[in-house]
Amino acid sequence: MKRYGESLSDLNTSLEIEPNNAEALRIRGETCHNMNKYEESLADLNKSLKIEPNNADALRIRGETYRKMNRYGESLSDLNISLEIEPNNAGGLRIRGETYRMMNRYEESLADLNKSLEIEPNHAEALSNCGETYRMMNRYEESLADLNKSLEIEPNNAVALRIRGEIYRIMKRYEASLPDLNKSLEIEPNHAEALSNRGETYRMMNRYEEALADLNKSLEINPYNAEALRNRVATYYALTRYEESHKDLVRYKSLEGCMNCRYYNTSKTWCRLCDPKRIIRGWSSENKEIDECVKKFQIKATKYEKLIEWIPFDKLVGLQIIGKGGFGTIYSATWLDGKPIIKNNLQARDQSCKVALKTLSTLKEREYLINQCKTMMKSFVTDLGLSKSLKESASKGEIYGVMPYIAPEILLGEEYTQAADIYSLGIIMTELSTGKRPFHGSPFNSGLALNICNGLRPGFSEKTPKCYIELANQCMDSNPRNRPSAKDISSKFSKWRMILMMPWISNNEESDIKRSFISANEEIKTTQIIFPNLQNSLYTSRLINTKEIKLTYESYESAKFRGNFN
Repeated sequence: MKRYGESLSDLNTSLEIEPNNAEALRIRGETCHNMNKYEESLADLNKSLKIEPNNADALRIRGETYRKMNRYGESLSDLNISLEIEPNNAGGLRIRGETYRMMNRYEESLADLNKSLEIEPNHAEALSNCGETYRMMNRYEESLADLNKSLEIEPNNAVALRIRGEIYRIMKRYEASLPDLNKSLEIEPNHAEALSNRGETYRMMNRYEEALADLNKSLEINPYNAEALRNRVATYYALTRYEESHKDLVRYKSLEGCMNCRYYNTSKTWCRLCDPKRIIRGWSSENKEIDECVKKFQIKATKYEKLIEWIPFDKLVGLQIIGKGGFGTIYSATWLDGKPIIKNNLQARDQSCKVALKTLSTLKEREYLINQCKTMMKSFVTDLGLSKSLKESASKGEIYGVMPYIAPEILLGEEYTQAADIYSLGIIMTELSTGKRPFHGSPFNSGLALNICNGLRPGFSEKTPKCYIELANQCMDSNPRNRPSAKDISSKFSKWRMILMMPWISNNEESDIKRSFISANEEIKTTQIIFPNLQNSLYTSRLINTKEIKLTYESYESAKFRGNFN
C-alpha cells in the first residue's frame, strides 16, 4: 500500500522525538523520494549518511535520487560505494545499470543489468531497462526478447509497452507498433514521448491527420521534443502545409541537447530548464514587485541574448538626455557589464555598450491614449511604386509611382487592386535575379509604358532556377486574374525554403530545385550589383499621366487592328 502521506506523518513525529535517528531519516528520505520530493529526500539522506556514512541502503537511495535529478556523476559515486559494500545487491546493480544507460555507457549498463537479472531473473523493470539498453545499441531482436518477457510478467507496464512499440516502428512493423502504443497511452494518456512515437508511426503509415493530432498534443506537453518537432516538419510537408513545416524546421534546427540536464529543450547557448534557474539567483532590485516581475520573464526566457535583466544604476555611466516627448524623457548611457550576446557559441557580454533609457511622465491626464490601445495593432510598410510625397497631389488620369514596378492595367488607368501588388513582386523577383533595377538604362516615358502594356518584362540571370522564373512570370502576367494569390506565393516560398533546409529529399523534382538554387547562389556571388544614382534617380516616385498612356495604347491597338484587317 502506497500510503506515503501517513508514513510521512509518523516519521515526522518520530524525528521530532529523535532528530538524529539515522534509520528514520533514511526511511523518510526514501518516502520523499517515492513522492518525487527529491530536494527533501536529499536533505534527509545527507543527514542520515553523516551519522552512518557506510549505510548501503541510504547510499543506494541517494544514488537513485541523484539519477532522477539528472545528476549522474553524483549518482554513480554513491552507487559505486553502495555496491562495494553489497556487491550482489540486485537493486543497486539495476539502478547503476540505468544510470550508465543515461550516460550512454551501454556496455557497462548491460553488465550491471544482466548481473541483476542473474540474481532476480523475473524482475520486470530490470528486463525493461535491459530491453531499452539493447534498443539504444540497435540490437532490436535482443531488445524485443527482454521486453516480451517483461510484459509477460507485467502486461500493463506503460514504459515497456512504449519501448516495444518504438522498436516495432523502427523495424517497420507498424501494425504491431500501434497496439502497444495505444495501450501505453490508455495507461498514461499524456505521455509526450509515447504520443510522439505513435505520431511517427501514423506518419509512416501515411495517416497524416492522425499523426498531426498526436504530434500536436505531444508538443503541447513538451514544446522542446526534438523528435516530435522533426516528425511534425515531415507531416506538415506531406500535407503541403509548407509554411508551418518551415516554421517547425527552423525551431528543430535550433534545438540542442543540454550538457547538464541532457534534454533537447535548448539552443546551443541556452537551456530552458537550467539557465533560468541560474539567472534568477544572486541579484535584487530591492523592490519585491520589480524582482518578481523581472524573474517571471527570466523564467520564460527562450534565448540568452533576449534575456530581460535588472541593471543597477551604478552600472550605468555617461548619462545624457537625447530626447523629450509628451510622455517622458529619453537618455543615453553606457552599460558597464554590457548586453548578453553569443560569441563563438558561448554566452558572453558586449561590454560597455550604449543603451537607451526612458523615464515616463504620469499618464493620469492622458487616459484616453490607454483607452485607445486596448486592441492589438499590426503595421505594415510597403512601397511598390505607388507612393508620393504628402505635398504632392494627382488629378484624375494621373498617378504617382515608379513606372517599371506598376502593373500594366494601372498604367492604363484602371483601379488599383491586390493583383497589382503581385505584379510588382514579380518585378522585384527579376531584380533579385539580375542584380539590376528593372529596365535599367531605359527612359521612363510613354514608349516604355506602351511596351510594358504590350508584354515587355525584365529578364533573369542565366542560372536562375526554373521554378523561380515560372513564379515570377505568373506574377507579371498581363491578365490580373492569372496572377497567383499572396497565399499561393507564400506557400511556394515556404516550400523552397523547406527543400533547401531539409536534411532529406523525397523526390527528383525537389533534388533539382535544391541544386538549381545552390547553383544560383554561387552565381550571385559574382554578380555585379548596379546601384542607381539616388541623387537624381528615375527610381523615385514621379507623376505618371495614365490618360496619355491609355490614348497611346488605344491608338497603337487600333493601328494594329487596321493593319491586320488590311
